[in-house]
This record gives sequence, structure tokens and C-alpha cells, in this order.
Amino acid sequence: MAEPVRDLSRLRALAERATPGPWEAEGDYKSPDILACGSVVAVTIASDMKPPVDKANAEFIAAANPSAVLALLDEVDRLRRALRHILDGALSLPRFAEAEARAALGEPANV
Repeated sequence: MAEPVRDLSRLRALAERATPGPWEAEGDYKSPDILACGSVVAVTIASDMKPPVDKANAEFIAAANPSAVLALLDEVDRLRRALRHILDGALSLPRFAEAEARAALGEPANV
């Protein structure tokens, strides 16, 4: 599992400055693929990829657009606030759950 990203502010700033969309994947997936968003166009070239993989990659990149990233970041913020609320004593947790919650927030576990 990848190390969790604690500071998401750079990703949020990048998403806020990017062209909002809609983003679309276009192409025949046999030649360079095109990701289009208004006047912004990105061409993906993966010479070692087969067409179904190229198509899946292009569709994923288009789906991971600034609006989607901002929605995910908002959800991370909401969940972190909920964890903070729990850890501040609004609810009681079993010891193992408290340790997991603190780890999710990047805090040391209380022993």
C-alpha cells in the first residue's frame, strides 16, 4: 500500500488552476490518443501499450479531471473532520479503532 499523502494542498491548488472540463478521451487507440478539454488538448503516446490498455488509460485520465479531484479532496477533508470530532471525545472508540483513526490523521497513537 502506498504511503498516505497528508498534505493535499498542492494537489488542490493544481486542480483549482486546471481547466475544469468536461474532459473527454478520444481516438482510435491505435495511434496517439487525445484528451480534450475545450482548447486544452493532451496527446498520450504509449508505444508499448495495446489498444485496450491505451483506451483504459485515456478514459481514466479524462475521468480524473479537476472536478473529480476536487470532489475527492472535499471528501477527504470531510472524513478528516469527522475523525477529529471522534478523537476529540464526541464518541468513544475501542483502543484499536482509535489507533487506526490517529494513524489516518498522521498522529501518533496514544498508548
